[in-house]
Amino acid sequence: MDKTTVVDIYDFWDIIQELDDRMKLLGWDRSQGKEYLSQTYNVSTRFRLNDEQLLEFLSFMRKLSSSLENKRSPIRKAEPINQLSTPKKTPRKKQFKLKLK
Repeated sequence: MDKTTVVDIYDFWDIIQELDDRMKLLGWDRSQGKEYLSQTYNVSTRFRLNDEQLLEFLSFMRKLSSSLENKRSPIRKAEPINQLSTPKKTPRKKQFKLKLK
Protein backbone atom coordinates (compact mmCIF):
# COMPACT_ATOMS: atom_id res chain seq x y z
CA MET A 1 0.00 0.00 0.00
CA ASP A 2 1.51 3.35 -0.94
CA LYS A 3 1.32 6.45 1.24
CA THR A 4 -1.29 8.13 -0.97
CA THR A 5 -3.69 5.30 -0.17
CA VAL A 6 -3.01 5.77 3.53
CA VAL A 7 -4.00 9.44 3.33
CA ASP A 8 -7.17 8.46 1.49
CA ILE A 9 -8.05 6.03 4.28
CA TYR A 10 -7.37 8.63 6.92
CA ASP A 11 -9.69 11.55 6.68
CA PHE A 12 -7.56 14.56 5.77
CA TRP A 13 -9.41 16.75 8.24
CA ASP A 14 -8.84 14.23 11.03
CA ILE A 15 -5.10 14.53 10.37
CA ILE A 16 -5.28 18.33 10.45
CA GLN A 17 -7.28 18.18 13.71
CA GLU A 18 -4.78 15.77 15.30
CA LEU A 19 -1.93 18.05 14.26
CA ASP A 20 -3.75 21.00 15.87
CA ASP A 21 -4.24 19.02 19.08
CA ARG A 22 -0.61 17.94 19.23
CA MET A 23 0.62 21.47 18.57
CA LYS A 24 -1.50 22.69 21.50
CA LEU A 25 -0.13 19.90 23.70
CA LEU A 26 3.41 20.98 22.84
CA GLY A 27 2.58 24.64 23.36
CA TRP A 28 3.36 25.52 19.74
CA ASP A 29 1.68 28.57 18.25
CA ARG A 30 1.03 29.09 14.55
CA SER A 31 4.33 30.88 13.99
CA GLN A 32 6.30 27.95 15.45
CA GLY A 33 4.40 25.51 13.24
CA LYS A 34 5.01 27.65 10.16
CA GLU A 35 8.69 27.97 11.03
CA TYR A 36 9.06 24.18 11.31
CA LEU A 37 7.22 23.62 8.02
CA SER A 38 9.32 26.26 6.29
CA GLN A 39 12.63 24.84 7.53
CA THR A 40 11.70 21.19 6.97
CA TYR A 41 9.49 21.19 3.87
CA ASN A 42 9.95 24.69 2.43
CA VAL A 43 6.22 25.44 2.74
CA SER A 44 4.35 27.84 5.01
CA THR A 45 1.19 25.81 5.62
CA ARG A 46 0.21 22.17 6.11
CA PHE A 47 -2.14 22.44 3.14
CA ARG A 48 0.88 22.73 0.84
CA LEU A 49 2.37 19.43 2.03
CA ASN A 50 2.00 16.43 -0.25
CA ASP A 51 0.50 13.25 1.23
CA GLU A 52 3.86 11.75 2.15
CA GLN A 53 5.03 14.94 3.84
CA LEU A 54 1.75 15.30 5.73
CA LEU A 55 2.06 11.78 7.15
CA GLU A 56 5.71 12.37 7.96
CA PHE A 57 4.81 15.58 9.81
CA LEU A 58 2.04 13.76 11.70
CA SER A 59 4.46 11.00 12.68
CA PHE A 60 7.00 13.58 13.89
CA MET A 61 4.39 15.39 15.98
CA ARG A 62 3.18 12.11 17.51
CA LYS A 63 6.70 11.17 18.55
CA LEU A 64 7.43 14.63 19.92
CA SER A 65 4.21 14.90 21.90
CA SER A 66 4.40 11.33 23.24
CA SER A 67 7.93 11.94 24.51
CA LEU A 68 6.63 15.05 26.27
CA GLU A 69 3.80 13.07 27.84
CA ASN A 70 6.29 10.47 29.09
CA LYS A 71 8.38 13.20 30.74
CA ARG A 72 5.32 14.64 32.48
CA SER A 73 4.36 11.36 34.15
CA PRO A 74 7.57 9.52 34.95
CA ILE A 75 7.47 6.09 36.47
CA ARG A 76 8.92 6.40 39.93
CA LYS A 77 11.36 3.84 41.17
CA ALA A 78 10.40 2.08 44.34
CA GLU A 79 12.41 3.06 47.38
CA PRO A 80 14.36 0.31 49.10
CA ILE A 81 12.47 -1.08 52.07
CA ASN A 82 15.03 0.13 54.58
CA GLN A 83 14.58 3.73 53.35
CA LEU A 84 10.83 3.80 53.64
CA SER A 85 9.53 5.91 56.46
CA THR A 86 7.76 3.76 58.99
CA PRO A 87 5.32 5.17 61.49
CA LYS A 88 6.58 5.28 65.04
CA LYS A 89 4.96 2.79 67.31
CA THR A 90 3.31 4.22 70.39
CA PRO A 91 3.18 1.98 73.38
CA ARG A 92 -0.25 0.65 74.12
CA LYS A 93 -1.75 1.14 77.52
CA LYS A 94 -2.73 -2.08 79.15
CA GLN A 95 -6.33 -2.31 80.10
CA PHE A 96 -7.53 -4.33 83.00
CA LYS A 97 -11.05 -5.34 83.60
CA LEU A 98 -12.19 -5.46 87.16
CA LYS A 99 -14.81 -7.93 88.11
CA LEU A 100 -17.24 -6.66 90.66
CA LYS A 101 -19.12 -9.06 92.85
